[in-house]
Amino acid sequence: MSYAATTAYLFGLESRGIKLDLDRMRAAEQALGHPEQAFPSILVAGTNGKGSTSTLLASVLELGGRRVGLYTSPHLLDFRERIRVDGRMIEPEAVVARVAADREVWERYELSFFEATTLLALSYFRDRAVDLAVLEVGMGGRLDATNTAEPILSVVTALGMDHAQVLGDTPAKIAREKAGIFRSGVPAVAAGGPLTATAALRQVAAEMRTPLRLRREWVAVNELRRDSEGTVFAVRARGARGLKAAPLRLRTPLRGGHQVGNAALATLALWTLREQGLEISDPAIASGFSRARWPGRLERPRPDLELLADAAHNREGARVVAESLASEARRREIRLVAGMVEGKDHLGFFREMRRLSTRVWIGAPRTPRAMPPEALAAAARSAGFETTTFGSVRAALEGALAGTGTPDGPLVLLAGSFFTLEEGYRSLDIGPMESLWHSS
Repeated sequence: MSYAATTAYLFGLESRGIKLDLDRMRAAEQALGHPEQAFPSILVAGTNGKGSTSTLLASVLELGGRRVGLYTSPHLLDFRERIRVDGRMIEPEAVVARVAADREVWERYELSFFEATTLLALSYFRDRAVDLAVLEVGMGGRLDATNTAEPILSVVTALGMDHAQVLGDTPAKIAREKAGIFRSGVPAVAAGGPLTATAALRQVAAEMRTPLRLRREWVAVNELRRDSEGTVFAVRARGARGLKAAPLRLRTPLRGGHQVGNAALATLALWTLREQGLEISDPAIASGFSRARWPGRLERPRPDLELLADAAHNREGARVVAESLASEARRREIRLVAGMVEGKDHLGFFREMRRLSTRVWIGAPRTPRAMPPEALAAAARSAGFETTTFGSVRAALEGALAGTGTPDGPLVLLAGSFFTLEEGYRSLDIGPMESLWHSS
């Protein structure tokens, strides 16, 4: 079977929907010889910042001489982006071979797309004899397919409201689902969120007897300089918390003030792993952060275009984008190009983005879940936008890019969904990022 036919089969599993039930996943893992037990894992849950935090962790850990697996979702342009070893995408032939070997088991237990993909990643990591894997949790945590792994560290990034129809209609309920990755006696670090969400994390940690460290209580961050190449900042252990760590001066090429928070959480996670006996030097943290890339997050996908792209698709994600580009918006026009799927807080997204822009070019991404352009435009107008609708994301992006081209002229921001970014990138002939690490 070709790679194209193999991925077509995988994407066909999406028709089974979302299955939040670990029994079938555990049975399938048993049938395949428990690949999840072949290596230690770090689980990374949360609402926003999971992917960025995961890639920072993987980059640093690999510099220590380890072979590191990285599992993230969703992908942007190619399915292989979800599964990486030492920053590089899984080989097409490895995808084909693993599906051929494991498909009968997946079908026997009627695994969903995400469950099968997770099991594919775990089996591939076992094949490659990774020393450690960083697993980004999909939806929630407690019943997520990744939660069959037994972590040596649990990480919860910034919390907010997303997938409320499945995870719960309050920040506290969502936080409890995310905290389902906690284990008794296994340390956890968390960024926190709304007061009720943070309180819920504390409560679950106490119930589970999980040693929990909250970022704002354990580390202090001083931002030194932010520019087009990223941010230079300093992280130090806060107060008399007992964390034996020297202050660190760090740089991340990931744009936006929120990425400093993600990097600070990753630093706390790495310091905590070091206390468990993993060899992680401060120079490795600095080098790992400086080389890590993460596509689709305030990314400039082509240097010749005045274009930024961010996969923000909820109120919290839109807020951090708006805060990150606030200074840019004061000196030049920001043109928003948006396409979103159903079931999101569309009005909340646009209200945050209204802090940046007054005009939005709207197109429907190619997915059955796409929000119809006129319905999305109604939400944008309610938030105060002047709207123009198009039949596709490609057409909307072309319309917004017209008249751009100078550093002082309009800047186009593409956002709203991974589907939206995918269509926009393909229209610009942008391919997937083969390696997440800068060659330098």
